Order: sequence, then C-alpha cells, then structure tokens
Amino acid sequence: MRKRYDASFKAKIALEVVKSLKTVNEIATEAGVHPAVITKWKRQLRNVSMILRHPGSIISVSLLGFPPCS
Repeated sequence: MRKRYDASFKAKIALEVVKSLKTVNEIATEAGVHPAVITKWKRQLRNVSMILRHPGSIISVSLLGFPPCS
C-alpha cells in the first residue's frame, strides 16, 4: 500500500530542501521519504511559486489547497 502525505508535510519538506544547506538525501533520510519523492515535491513547489510571481496569471486554488471561490 502506498503511503500518503498531506499537503502541509509536503510543503514543509520541499521548503526545507529549498532553504537548507542539507542535501535532498539527508532530508529524505530524516523525514523517512524517498529522495525522488522529495525532488518531485520541490519541483511542484517551484512551479507554484513561479505561477504566483507571474503578474496577471490565473491561479488554480485547488493546486494550492484552498477551496474554490463561488
């Protein structure tokens, strides 16, 4: 069975990779997550941050974990 991680855990780990002087492998060992999964989360975080920085872009609120506006 596949292990599932919530969005806050993914974001926390991805931010740690971006901000840290530790390698992905070191963080993966500490968090108990495969390094390839952490690399994927880091890429997703980078993509979301590029969308947020682009002026005039339409942001998918579901991508960010917020309920859609009505």
